[in-house]
Amino acid sequence: MNSDQPTPARDVLTQEEAKERARRISQIKYEIHLDLVEGASTYRGDVTIRFEHTAKEQDYELFLDHRGGSIEQVECNGETLQHQADQDRITLPNNLLPGQNIVR
Repeated sequence: MNSDQPTPARDVLTQEEAKERARRISQIKYEIHLDLVEGASTYRGDVTIRFEHTAKEQDYELFLDHRGGSIEQVECNGETLQHQADQDRITLPNNLLPGQNIVR
């Protein structure tokens, strides 16, 4: 394999994980605010995700996936979560998922 070729983007989650997550959450709504500056090579933004969590199992680990830039802070239902900037998954704790949820 030629190392000069760009590496194709990998999937952040498997098809099975996507199916399982779709079975457990519904009524998903996104609110996205971007701060775009002409000529800048980067941008800042704020994303709010609202969803209904329907799973009853407490051992299931629900996560959000992302690709791209850094994440400065993650909140779930008003609580700040620990998140490492280089991770492509944001794990949401089960005790913060009692039905309607807001992740920011």
